[in-house]
Amino acid sequence: MSRDTKAHSVKTYHVLLTTYNSTCMFKNYLKVALRSLWKNKGFSAINIIGLAIGLAVCLLIVLYVVDELSYDKYNKNADRKDHKSSTFTYFNGIKFENV
Repeated sequence: MSRDTKAHSVKTYHVLLTTYNSTCMFKNYLKVALRSLWKNKGFSAINIIGLAIGLAVCLLIVLYVVDELSYDKYNKNADRKDHKSSTFTYFNGIKFENV
């Protein structure tokens, strides 16, 4: 066995061992997390529901912002489009701008 082949086999063994240890550690972390979730059912449910609501609201906000930013983008001359604005003043001094 040449020196390069031996070094290659040692590296391969090390990679396989590291992969095996990482898999075992992940399984162990998963077991610990599931045991904790099962032990504290009420708190876990509150946390999971809160996370789901937070993600849903975040997704809705992102969709709304994307929709607002895409306004008039269908027009090839959208950058040249001008929007009129006006100011109304009523008898009691209240001003309404951009109506």
